[in-house]
Amino acid sequence: MKKTVSFIISAAISANIVLPAYAGYYEQRQLPDFNGSSMTYEPYDVSNIDSVISRLEALLDAPNKGDNVKTLFGTLYEEYQQLSYSYETAQILMDRNYNDSTLNDLTQATQISVEVGEKITKLIEKICKSQYRYIIDDIFGDEYTDDFLDNIPTEKFYELNLKEQEYIARYSEIYEDSDACAELFIELAQVRNDIAAECGYDNYADYAHTEIYNRDYSDEDISALTDAAVAYIYPLASKLLEISFDMHYDDEETTDEDMMRAVGGTMYDINDELGDTYRYMTEHDLYDIAYSDNKNYSAGNYTMMIDKVDVPYLFISDIWNGIYKTQNFIHETGHFCSLLHTPELDDEFAQFICSPSIDVSEIHSQGLELLMGKYYGRLFGSDAAAARTEKVFDILQSVMDGCAMDEWQTRVYKEKDLTVKKANEIMADILMRYYGYETEDLSEAQLDWTSIPHNFTAPMYYISYATSAVAALELLAMSEDDYEAAVDKYMKISAVGQYVPFCEMLSEIGMGDIFDKATVTNIADKINSAFGMGYDDVDYDAWYAGYIYNTAHIFDGRSKKGFAPDSRITRSEFVRLIGKMYDYYEGIDGSYTMTFTDVSADDESARYIMWAQAEGVIDGYSDTIFGGNDYITREQLVTIMHRLFEKQNGKVTGEDRYLRIYDDKDSISDWAYDSIAWAVSNGIIDGYDDYTLLPQGNTTRAEAAKITDEYIIAAY
Repeated sequence: MKKTVSFIISAAISANIVLPAYAGYYEQRQLPDFNGSSMTYEPYDVSNIDSVISRLEALLDAPNKGDNVKTLFGTLYEEYQQLSYSYETAQILMDRNYNDSTLNDLTQATQISVEVGEKITKLIEKICKSQYRYIIDDIFGDEYTDDFLDNIPTEKFYELNLKEQEYIARYSEIYEDSDACAELFIELAQVRNDIAAECGYDNYADYAHTEIYNRDYSDEDISALTDAAVAYIYPLASKLLEISFDMHYDDEETTDEDMMRAVGGTMYDINDELGDTYRYMTEHDLYDIAYSDNKNYSAGNYTMMIDKVDVPYLFISDIWNGIYKTQNFIHETGHFCSLLHTPELDDEFAQFICSPSIDVSEIHSQGLELLMGKYYGRLFGSDAAAARTEKVFDILQSVMDGCAMDEWQTRVYKEKDLTVKKANEIMADILMRYYGYETEDLSEAQLDWTSIPHNFTAPMYYISYATSAVAALELLAMSEDDYEAAVDKYMKISAVGQYVPFCEMLSEIGMGDIFDKATVTNIADKINSAFGMGYDDVDYDAWYAGYIYNTAHIFDGRSKKGFAPDSRITRSEFVRLIGKMYDYYEGIDGSYTMTFTDVSADDESARYIMWAQAEGVIDGYSDTIFGGNDYITREQLVTIMHRLFEKQNGKVTGEDRYLRIYDDKDSISDWAYDSIAWAVSNGIIDGYDDYTLLPQGNTTRAEAAKITDEYIIAAY
């Protein structure tokens, strides 16, 4: 089997702006004073690198020129970085403003990159075979030089690479036409298999896993993950999708400015270094998230390293300014933070030798998305529970999609006589195996795979979404027990960068083996519990089940497997519930003093009782007695809710007419009457079938879940 070493665009080096002294994960380094708004495309002048190459070649037969050769090799690298910068700016500027001119610029930049990459490879081959091989050995290591000499690309390899790029450029023009895309892919797949054959591989799938993605896991590992995904991830994803349908979800449009302000604040909540990195990105205009008719929407969303200046650039093409765009923005921000601080930036000649691990890179994005769920209340208000559910569903779905699309891609690249019909039949088989979806209309199956840009622009990438998703889901599972520990793991992964092999990184950080069924089942169990789906005493067909789902992020069970829906809720439990709710949607800051002598400092409700008393939301039986173990009455509960609502919104009242239908309205205590009128008027509480309110009656935990859910809709 033959490995190929070539230079066709990749990583980087530079200086100016230092992270604060408290930084504990990212390497301390100066950050470039580069502004994204200053980007312009300038075609790379090939004569510059030709001149360096000519001067280097002239020295190879001359004695005692080692210092000159090394100096010129550094100059060669600088020119390569300039070439990369030209290509990257062409790509970004075309995606920002798609037209014939910018497309031509990118086509030109791609052709020049392939041409120069071939020249550099041939030059390094000559140096390695000359008296100055020791210079390459000193820079990259003996093993690298031996590997390089064993795997020199052929002329045909470069011709095929250029042809591949032409097909990808064509895809940008026809991506909305499924039939045209399907026909294009058949030709593209043949070119890619020819590339693989030129490098000694039987098919492009095997070539890509090894040469492009440098994966340190096997086909057997992928098969084990696939089996676990079908057995444990698919049922869990299906259940989350089912419960999401009944959740409150307005998804109101917001401005980019409001979205960025909200996300920026939560970045600091998670970790100060993330917050500082986010601020750097915004202050230096290293992003484009605004809607524009001129954008290249086939590009999707991405974060690209701008080599030479050593900064990433974040690009979003989403049209709708809502929850989906915010989540995609968070995803790309995870990439940005890690790329800006990747340790390889400290290595000279990083672009020549670093091989990125896409699997690790996607944990940077998916992990941040899931950890951000703790702050969804502040980002999405009453849509938070639904947004949280859908996001976890999306990541679970990424596991399924990653495994499914990897199998489709592997099978089509291994197919000897691939046709559109055969590609569609394979997709139909995949849909049935992974999703239980049977289709006899092959055009439906075709639309499934032609609508995925990665199949055209990033072949064999998709399994990385699955492997990284499982690792990110493990962070989520960990955060359910210890959020700070999960953040610590995430920051270590982010600081590792994207150049450490996937399995090696997980082992070094102390994460689980994602190819082990036990890891997947543990994740599934944790998520099942975190979303209120794992209680043995809950009737999931009962009226209250949806409210337990909706409040699962703030309402704990009495035990891991017991919610106790029919049990009466105590005063302490209810204050903890509304305290966690307020903290989730608004944030509780500051320290408070406990005055109640009957509340232990170790009580899990103590923090919220202190907060609620200090804010005037609750009263004790006296200045020193709270009575937390007593069951709370319905009028006490509603009064607390009313006070909390007024704390956020000012004075509010209800309408007395809504109480007239209840036979026991006269039994409402005077101090609670206005609160109950407000709660009934706003649908936060209602009566029973016998037209009673039972104001002095107790509230079950199931009823408390409903009341809290209705309050969230009214308040947020």
